Amino acid sequence: SGVTTFYDHYYHIEGVIESLKRFGVRGLVGEVIADKAGAFPSYDKWKHIKKSLESWDSSGGIYPILCPHAPNSVSEKLAKEISDFSKINKVKIHYHLSQTQNEFDSILKEYSKTPIQWANDMGWLSPNSLAVHVLHLGTGDLNRLIDSGVTIVNCPASQMIYEKLAPIDQFWKANIPLAVATDCSASNDQADILSEIKLFALLLKDRGISQTDDLYNNILKSITEVPAKFYPEPIGKIAKNFRADLLFVEKDLSISPVFDLPTTALFSLNSRKIDHIMIDGKWRLWNGKSPLVDEQKLRGEFEDALTKIQWT
Repeated sequence: SGVTTFYDHYYHIEGVIESLKRFGVRGLVGEVIADKAGAFPSYDKWKHIKKSLESWDSSGGIYPILCPHAPNSVSEKLAKEISDFSKINKVKIHYHLSQTQNEFDSILKEYSKTPIQWANDMGWLSPNSLAVHVLHLGTGDLNRLIDSGVTIVNCPASQMIYEKLAPIDQFWKANIPLAVATDCSASNDQADILSEIKLFALLLKDRGISQTDDLYNNILKSITEVPAKFYPEPIGKIAKNFRADLLFVEKDLSISPVFDLPTTALFSLNSRKIDHIMIDGKWRLWNGKSPLVDEQKLRGEFEDALTKIQWT
């Protein structure tokens, strides 16, 4: 769907890194860090992650990011250590924040703070962090987000499937930086960022964000320039000294005539229209196919793995 750089916060990142290299794409990748809850809670995982960062190889365009899971799965001790490590070593942070009503209620009960207030006190809210979801706000939380300079990552389809949409109209009106993402395959198996940004634009309009001359262009920045600022190399726009990332789109009657490019990109373009993708001057998709990966073989490997998982 036109993605050249993947941001992934998950488990078993060695496999994620291998996959990104296999397809010749970039990444900002982090292993889940949690010591209170989650799939594999352990303080020792944090020790392992810090050690792995000492020998991290970024030569293939894949960089590390710190990924504490969420306020209700990370202790205050670990949360502060992650924040201090981030500042000292200049590694950015990616975490889930105020994702569910249960998280909001449990943090309020345990600490007498909202998750946003707790994250702010732990040093997680900053211009160097990506706070994902942010569905529930308490008194003073909007101002905390504004003052911190944090970027909020919105995953509209996933959020509405699991609970509800975040207050994106409040964030937009407050000029809080917003990035748009697909979330994981558990809620959005298609992972089509072009479908997601169209949904985001429609939801903003439905929530009363009025049309301006630059509205759609700014919405498109939520999948280009806004998330790109977290990547260590210059990407996210076509400009001098930036990496040569280009999408080549099939032009047919479904997207013609093009009177306004941002409007057409948001509401008429979809992943089936993308013919070629260039990443840093190298072809990574040609006529809809990867020149580096045998898709038929890959599909067979996937189906074999799925069969083993189902019968294990």
